[in-house]
Amino acid sequence: MKRLLMVAVIASGLLNVAAFAVGETKPEAPQSTKATPSKAQPKSDKGKMTGEKKKKEEHHCTLRLMWWLLPKDSPELGLQEEDEVVPIGVDQMQVNGVIEYHGDANVQIMRRALSQQVDKKGKAIMTWLPYVTLPLKTDDTDICAILFDTGKGSANSRIFDFKPAIFPFGSLEIINLTRAKVACSLGGKIMTAEPNHTAISSNSFVDRAAPQITLAVQEPGGEEKLLFNSRLIMSGSVRSLFFVMERVDEDKEIRYEVTTVIDINPEGGAAKLPTTTPPAAIKPATKAPTETKSAGKKGA
Repeated sequence: MKRLLMVAVIASGLLNVAAFAVGETKPEAPQSTKATPSKAQPKSDKGKMTGEKKKKEEHHCTLRLMWWLLPKDSPELGLQEEDEVVPIGVDQMQVNGVIEYHGDANVQIMRRALSQQVDKKGKAIMTWLPYVTLPLKTDDTDICAILFDTGKGSANSRIFDFKPAIFPFGSLEIINLTRAKVACSLGGKIMTAEPNHTAISSNSFVDRAAPQITLAVQEPGGEEKLLFNSRLIMSGSVRSLFFVMERVDEDKEIRYEVTTVIDINPEGGAAKLPTTTPPAAIKPATKAPTETKSAGKKGA
């Protein structure tokens, strides 16, 4: 009888081992009632690591914002910075004052709107809602973002690199938003911008000058259309952006148009200049715009 009992015990043990090997739950041993101080230590380390990671991922960038076309309702905008929203002013196609931003690489622009909550008097409470996110790359330390309102409580954006090493004062940037190639001669030096691309002049005028500028469109069929030929005042205190756009309706006499935005060097102490040609609504981001007011009269 003892031999049979021993065989039964051994067999039971083998079955338990086999069950654990195939993934069945193994009976847990009784837990000790003694304190386990080691569990509190990882929590402190985790908090420390989270703080270090947050500090390491903080992005520093100089921001400039402007509307392509000011929305009809003119929403009040704010910049999300940690746990607060700082109100900001944005102008139409005019570079506003610089904002020294420190925070997440995805810059969150908020808009002020009525919430579904009401106060004691039954009036809706104002709150900040997400409006548009500016995704910054690692090397984005000085940018200008143009905002395009969608009319649906949100916006799209297009970001331009404004680092002086990339876009120095005294230079000119061509933003080609057409289906053709754009060629520009500035002071005898030629630059070209492919469709939906940009080009920055290689010559930078530190001293005040009035170089000759010629802007033309080179269509795929080889035909060239002169946009304008004139002189442009250049100096080390300004830099210019020329947006070249195309109408969708090709039957129009004027298919290509130019809108100019001037940025003043804040260190130069000069007041900012207003845009000379207010643009109309265009499609945002990577798509070429479809409609704008003519700027062809600016070229002499």
